[in-house]
Amino acid sequence: MKGKNLHKLIYHVNSLKFPIICLLFCCQTMAKDINITDLQV
Repeated sequence: MKGKNLHKLIYHVNSLKFPIICLLFCCQTMAKDINITDLQV
């Protein structure tokens, strides 16, 4: 049972990794856009 639970946990972490990376990437691009607009003003 412990082995199965650990496998489930690893699966959930791996499935969450992709959305977290996307979120970080979106935050980076948004920050860049804000910096660009600040420089233009």
